[in-house]
Amino acid sequence: MITEQLEFYIQCIVEKDTVALKNIYELMGKAVYSYAYTISRDKQLAEDIAQDVFIKILSCADSYKKGRNPKAWIMSITHNEAVDAIRKRKHFALSDYAEPILEEESIDSFEENLTSGLLIEYYLSQLEPIQQEIIKLHLLTEISFREIGQILNMTLGKVGWQYKRAVSKLQLLMKDEVIG
Repeated sequence: MITEQLEFYIQCIVEKDTVALKNIYELMGKAVYSYAYTISRDKQLAEDIAQDVFIKILSCADSYKKGRNPKAWIMSITHNEAVDAIRKRKHFALSDYAEPILEEESIDSFEENLTSGLLIEYYLSQLEPIQQEIIKLHLLTEISFREIGQILNMTLGKVGWQYKRAVSKLQLLMKDEVIG
C-alpha cells in the first residue's frame, strides 16, 4: 500500500503538484532522518541531509522508474546525500585544520524512541558500520536485501551474508549479557 501511495505522490510531483512532497515526507520523513543519522552520527547534519533528500526528490522525481520500489529509491537518495555531506564536511574540516567533525555523540531521544532504547543502540554499535546500515535499513524501511544491495552497491549475497553475521553477533552479545 505504501508503495502505491509513494508512486502516486512521485507522479504528482512530476506533474508539478509540489504539495505531494508533504505526503511523501509524512510517509518517509522518519526513515530518511534515521538513516541519515545512522550514517552521519550527527543530529544537525542528519536534519540537513533529510532536507536535501526531499529537495532532491522534488527535482528528480521524473527520474523515478514506475514499478520499482519507491522506498528503495528514496533511501538510495538518502545514502548518496549522506555520503556526499560527510565527504564535504571532512574536506572542509581538513582544509581548515580543524578538529575532526565526525565525533561520537550521545543518542538523541528521536533515535532512542526509534530503536527502542539505548541498549539496542549499544548492541548495534558493536557491529561493523556496514552491518549497522544493513540492519537499520532493513528494519526502518522494510525493504528487501536486493534493494539494500542496490542502495549500498553490494551483491544480494553479500548483503544477506552481512545481515546473517550481524544477527549472529547480536545474538551472542545478548546471550553473553544474560549469562554475565
